Order: sequence, then structure tokens, then C-alpha cells
Amino acid sequence: MIRRSIFTCCILLIVLCLRAHASVWQQKTDYIITVTLDTATHAIEGKEWLTYYNESSGALKEVYFHLYWNAFQPGSFMEQHMRQTGTNVLADAIAALKPDEIGSVKIGSVLYNGTAIPFEITGTIMRVSLPQPVATGVPAEFEITFVSHVPRFIRRAGYMSTDSVEYSIAQWYPKMCAYDEHGWHNDQYLGREFYGEYGRFNVNITAPRDYVIGATGMMSQARSAGCGYELLNDTLLMNPASDVLYDEHGKRADTLPTRIWKFEAQDVHDFAWAADRQFVHEITHIGKMTLHLLYKKKSANEWKFADSDAVKILQYYGSQYGKYPYSQFTVVEAGDLGMEYPQIVFLRGVPAVATLAHEIAHQWFYGLLGSNETAEAWLDEGFTTYASGQAMKALFKTPPPPRNWLQIILAPPDNPYPDQSLFCLGLAVTGMDEPVLQHSDAFRENATYNEVYDKTRIILTMLQYTVGDSVFKKILSEYTRQMWLKHPTTEDFIRISEEVSGMQLRWFFHEWLLTTDACDYAVSGLSSTPDSAGYLTTLSVEQRGKIVMPLDVQLTYADGTRQTALIPIGWRAKNVPGAIVLPQMPLFVSSYSAQFETPKQVASVYIDTSFRIADVNRLNNTSGFFPPMRFGFLTQYQTNSPLDDYAISVAPRIWYAQQQGTKIGLSLDGSYAFSEYISHADFYFNTLNRTADWNLSYRTPVAPMLDVYGSASQEYGIRSVEIGAEKTFRPMLASPARQTLSFRVQYTDLPQNIYPFYNLLWSNGELNTAKLSYSCIYTGRTHWQFNAEYEGSLTKQTGFVRTKLEGSGTLPVSSVFDFSMRAIAGTSAERCLCKKCFTLPAPAPKTSSRIPCIATSPESASRRTCRGISFFPAAAA
Repeated sequence: MIRRSIFTCCILLIVLCLRAHASVWQQKTDYIITVTLDTATHAIEGKEWLTYYNESSGALKEVYFHLYWNAFQPGSFMEQHMRQTGTNVLADAIAALKPDEIGSVKIGSVLYNGTAIPFEITGTIMRVSLPQPVATGVPAEFEITFVSHVPRFIRRAGYMSTDSVEYSIAQWYPKMCAYDEHGWHNDQYLGREFYGEYGRFNVNITAPRDYVIGATGMMSQARSAGCGYELLNDTLLMNPASDVLYDEHGKRADTLPTRIWKFEAQDVHDFAWAADRQFVHEITHIGKMTLHLLYKKKSANEWKFADSDAVKILQYYGSQYGKYPYSQFTVVEAGDLGMEYPQIVFLRGVPAVATLAHEIAHQWFYGLLGSNETAEAWLDEGFTTYASGQAMKALFKTPPPPRNWLQIILAPPDNPYPDQSLFCLGLAVTGMDEPVLQHSDAFRENATYNEVYDKTRIILTMLQYTVGDSVFKKILSEYTRQMWLKHPTTEDFIRISEEVSGMQLRWFFHEWLLTTDACDYAVSGLSSTPDSAGYLTTLSVEQRGKIVMPLDVQLTYADGTRQTALIPIGWRAKNVPGAIVLPQMPLFVSSYSAQFETPKQVASVYIDTSFRIADVNRLNNTSGFFPPMRFGFLTQYQTNSPLDDYAISVAPRIWYAQQQGTKIGLSLDGSYAFSEYISHADFYFNTLNRTADWNLSYRTPVAPMLDVYGSASQEYGIRSVEIGAEKTFRPMLASPARQTLSFRVQYTDLPQNIYPFYNLLWSNGELNTAKLSYSCIYTGRTHWQFNAEYEGSLTKQTGFVRTKLEGSGTLPVSSVFDFSMRAIAGTSAERCLCKKCFTLPAPAPKTSSRIPCIATSPESASRRTCRGISFFPAAAA
């Protein structure tokens, strides 16, 4: 029995060792690429020599290559995926590519260890079956001839981008797919992220001599290419291509029509470059590193601070996450709004400092920590978003400019919550949220894929909140140290976080990365009574969302002083000097209560005054019966809505009605941040008949995409009460179609016949009705709307039934001319009151007025039917 136990333990130890080894090995690739750029045909033709080092424990019988530019063809997988995810603008651009504008990577031949072998291409992936497997530890040699046709610029790469940068060249060569303990990562390129092996690149590019190139890596023969790369001093060259040209032997070669650019890069997993005839070359030396800026001459004024900004940002990241290890870095005007590649970033147009900070941060979280962006994009884009946000605070934070009295009244408030995202919190409230940790191509749409950026920033901020600022800084430092030039995974970051903090944190990562649950804590009770030791304080907290978090609770004493109380998850709390540490709050328990001694009476409490927890409702984070409120005169709370207060905008109103004279009043509009608890109140005094009118309404979601509402009013002699519910059907945020189904019940009392707008006979008395409505709105290149209503009386005394169908649309005929149309039809039957009779629109298709078909009183009304139909086309320039 003892021998069997020892044997079992040995087997387990061997398995654990093997698993540990499997998590540390990684493949290596060395590329030598020689190509020629043909600017007449937009083609890059050449040859690639690849040395592949198999460091895995098994032989490889086949290998795979990425041919990314095959995605830029009509009908490609990328076009299909973009339509599926609502990115129709890019999908339409791909579909519209002409034969001479499409992208492609055409393979001429593949040699394996000197022997020609067949290959198979599907979409953006080339599969190569090997006659002899690639053995462990034995380098394999591949030689590939290829022609890459540069696509017209659509996304990330191409010729003639929207800012007229001639060539943005990325993902352009046959690139070996990554292979790790999970197998081959041979995903089709659908437009999002990448994953590659580290290695060495030697790239030789022959291009027309009047082109200037910026690329990954250092120039190996800088003098032969010139254009400023040979200079050792800080320099600004407005016409770098006009210099003296030398051949490879150092002799003048002014008559040569081309230049040969030779770049070398070590320990990188990709190679990108850009070329243009109008590039300015700005060179700045930072110790042993050279910073190259290449931008269009017309952009010189917008780029004048880019060099100093880039230097500050590089130095900041180096102090936080490890020194930048390469001898050069290039910022080039090219590509999309912003895109990262090893040792080079593409920026389009004016280089916004926030975009520059984001793309440079990728040199660490992508370049030096080469995670699998495709499968775990949060480790790349999310960490970068967090890091760039911290850089912006540290380097470029400026207080908002002072406001004059008019701006204070009319302008939206500044955003006081830099650690939160109203967009991500809003997705959680509406139920449109998606888990962050999933394959980047599996996201429902681009709008929710953006959570990889912003929600991850919030998650890291909450991890910092959970473990403490100093511990979190150590976690990031240790993470970058251990994973330098490796392929870190989510599991690596969890492991390092737990090792450094000494806390169990798997619950934290599970709920924030793998679920779409919301966090909502509420203070449910507070008492503080004197006792022999001071005051016995009882604090009760209720968990109204599914996500749990440790809580920092601010105690405000009766004398105005404050102290922090910590409610930890688990046995270990973070270190906060002077804080009261309360008993732990267990996971999966919705209510919590703790009694503790305080030196003074606690008057109020507030959960998370740092605003770092992604709490979807902060109105209940404080003690007290009424939620905290904020009033503003004419304030636009729709933008940067407060998270900690119920915002109420107050505005004066003045109106004139024939039967009531001048109406002077006040309007109040209240709401919480995510279109919740929407209230409206109008109060008017009628100067002619000295009466008062009022209107009250309230609307709030009770479930994702399900609102309830109610209203009560007395206006123009009409008293009305209404309650209802509305369900919205919207499969995607970017979906062009949105459908709503609503039901409401209304009570109306007509005590006076003083309706001001039309000289019509209104019937005094009461009316109870129910109404079912359906609406479908399509917003795309064209705009269409369809409405259907069914309404009927709930009482026999005023029985009637009304139906209405309405459709409208706008069709763009040209860039300056639209054709609009509107059609309406309906019926009403039984004892029709004038207000409830079917009405026709006015001739203008975008306005309407109530033109009754029947005007009767209940006393004289008989059973009758009214039908109407109308069609109004219109054109507008």
C-alpha cells in the first residue's frame, strides 16, 4: 500500500513537471525577406527564407501560414463577419473593391529543407503538409516566393489611405501561425487581432528612390538608404529623399532609380512599414535610442509636439513596466486612427496625445508581452488602455478651464469619474453586456468588443481597489518581469496577482471576465448608539447585484470627521492606514451586517467614495431615506450624468394659449445616469382664467429593455392618468432595426370644453381606454418607420375601437437630395369621441396635425365607422 502511494505521488510529480514545462516553451521564427515595391501595380514581390525552431515536445507534421491580405476581397470571410457584427461600412468597402484594388498574397512556391512541397490555401490560411515532420530542437528551413498585392486602404493596411499616405504596409508577408500548448492558432483573419512567434527579422525592401520608408527595426546599411537614417544628431529633414544616394559599397549612385532599405529587428513577432514621397523625417536621440517621426509635409504643424510627447510617454512606461529594450522607435503617419506594431506605430492625421499614449503602451502590452490577442484581447488592448490612462494622468493632466456664468448654466458638467465608463455601465444595465474573456471574433458586435478596452481598464482599476495601490503596482511590475518576451495568458496574470497579494482572487477574475453580472451594493441599515466603549455602530449592506466586491465604506461622524471601514472578501484585507477592518463578507450571501465600536456617533455612511467599483446604482450607496440629489438650472445632465446623485434640471417655461392667456411655469427633468428613474414635471399658471395646469410623468427600466411608465396631468381642462409598459427588441446595439411593443391604460376626464387649438365640439365626461402599439424603426443608408396601433374603450358608455397603420421613409437620392414619403391608414368605429377619432397627417411628411374625420358627442353618437387613407410623397434638397 505504501509502495503504491509512493508510486502514485511520483507519477503526479512527473505530470506536474511536464505541465510546468509545457507552459514555458515557445517556438521561434527567424525571417529573411527580400522584396521589391512596384508602385505602378501596387505589388510587393519577393522571397522569404524562414527558419523555424520547434521547441515543443512533439514533432510537427504540418505547418500553417497567415495570408492576411486575402481578406480584402469581395465575399471574403472578413466581409461576411463584418456584416454579421454590424460593421457594414467596412463590409461595403470590401464588397466595392475593384479587381485592381483587392488585396491578396499569392504563393509561387514553397520549399521545405530545399524540397518543393504542395500547399493548400483557404481564405487567409495556407496549410502545408510536410514530407518529414519538424522534429523537436531541429531547425526547419522554408523558402517561399510570393507576390502581395496591396489593397486599396480599408483597414490598417493598403495604399492611399483617407489622409493620402501612399503605403501603409502591415500583415503583408506569409507569416507562420503561432503554435503553443493549445495547438495551432490558425484562425481566419476577420479584422481584429493577431498572435505571433518571437524571432529575428532581416527585411530588404527595394523601392523607388523618391520614397521614404519607416519600419520595424534598425537600418543595417543606413548610408546606402540615406534619408536621414545615417545621421547621428537630432535633425529635421523636410525633403529627406533629396539627399545624395550611395550604393552598397559606399560609392555615389545618383543615377540609380531605386533605394534598397535594409532593416534588422531582434526579439519581435511582426514587421510593418510605411512609405510615402512627401514624408518629413524628424530624428531625436534619447540616450542610446533613436526616435524617428515620419509625417506628411502638410501635417508638420500638427506633429510639432509629437516628438516631445513620445519621449515623455516612452520614459514613463519604462519607469513603470520595464525599460524599452530596443535601439529605435518609429512613429509614422499611416494606417488607421492608431495601430501598433513592434517598434513602430501608425497614426492617422493629427496625432492626438491620448492615441499616441495608447499605441506606445502597446510596445509593452503586445510587443514585449506577446499575449494571444485573438483569444485573450483583454491582456493586450485592456492593459494598454489602463496604462495609457495612467500615463495621461501623470504626464498631461490639466485642470478644466474655468467657466463663465453662461457656460455654468448651459454647458454639460465635466466628467468627474475618470475611473468609470458610463458606456460599460450602461451596457450592464440594458443587458447588452458581453463577457470580456472570449475570442475576439466571437463578440456580438464591434460596440461590445470595445469593452475589451474600457471594461478591462475598469476591471484593473477594481483589482487595484481590491488589493491596494502599492500591491497592485507590484503585481504589474512582477507580471511584466516574469512575462518579458513571452506569451502570457490570463492564468499567468491570475497566478501572479495571487502570489504578490497573498489573496485568493480567482472569484474576482471569474465574475468580471466570464460573466455579464452587475454589481450593486446598497446600504440597508445604520444605527449608532452610545455604550461604555463609545458608540456601538451597526451597519447593514445588501447585495442587489450578483457580483461581489470588497467594500470601502466611508463613515461620517456627527462632528463631520470621517474614517474608513473595510469589508473584505476572504480573510485578508488590504492595508489602509487608520481604517477599521470589519468581519469578512462571504461570497454568495446577499446580505451583510456588522457591529463594531466607533469613537464617535456615525451620522452617515457611503460605499466607495473613490468611484472605482463598477456599481450600476449609486443612489443606494448611502444611508438615508432619500437618495442624494443635484439640482441644476438649465444644466444638460444628459452628458456626463452624475453617478452619485439623482440629477434634476430646472428650467423656466412661458407659453401662450388662446383660452388661458400667457402660461408661466417651471419644468423639472430628473434622471439617473443610464436613463433610469426618468421623471418630468411641468407646472403652469394661466394668467387669463387664473387656473393652474400640471403634468407629471415617470419612467424607468424594470428589466433589460423593459420599461414601465406612468403619468398624470391636468392641461387645457383635460385630466388624465396613464400607466403602461414598453418592451424594446434590439438584437445588437448597431442593429439598424429596432422594434418596440407597448401597452398602456388611460383614464381621461373632460370636465371643461376649453381645448385651445381647434374649434371643435369636445364631449364632457370620462373616458377609459387601452392601447396596444407596435413600432419598427430601421436606420441605415435609408430611414424607415412603421407604426401600428390598436385602441379601444374599456367602458360601454363610450365604447369605440380605433386602429391605425402608419409608414414613413427617407431615401437619399444623391448627396444633397432626399426623397421622403409617408402613408397612413386607419379605421375607427362605434361611439367615437372627437379626440379618439382617426386623424390624418398634414401634407408635410415630417409634420402632422389632428384633422378629425368625425366630431360627435356621446349623447348623439350612433354606431358609425370612419375610415381614412393618405399618402404624401415629398422631396427635399
